[in-house]
Amino acid sequence: PRLTVPRQLRWAGCGAVCVSSTTALLVRLFSPECEPQNIAAYDKPKNK
Repeated sequence: PRLTVPRQLRWAGCGAVCVSSTTALLVRLFSPECEPQNIAAYDKPKNK
């Protein structure tokens, strides 16, 4: 059990990072307009 505990923690940490990175990429790819930065960037030229 001593070897399984650190492995589980490592896998959990890697899984959390992978999930966060994948979700961020999916959100940016499928819904880039939802980001406030992109909205401001798109609204500025349109208003001008």
